[in-house]
Amino acid sequence: MSYNKYFLSILKKLWDALVDLIPIIVVVVFFQSIVIREPFPQIGEVIFGIILVILGLMLFIEANVGALLCFPAIMQWTFAMHMFLK
Repeated sequence: MSYNKYFLSILKKLWDALVDLIPIIVVVVFFQSIVIREPFPQIGEVIFGIILVILGLMLFIEANVGALLCFPAIMQWTFAMHMFLK
């Protein structure tokens, strides 16, 4: 795979994480601006925190996908060995 494909793959995963977080961000912004009627304190830090949350969610999802995709193969091998040893 070329670097371009890796970069596009990472961008797509980041986009998917952002799409997953959009409803939460909308609810927080709604309550902060409409219900509480207070401006966001240190908006730069809030935006930086959102970026870190998106990055963390992307890494968390990737780690879970990597761990869970090999789980059925491990179960299959364990079951096969158990049946073989009987």
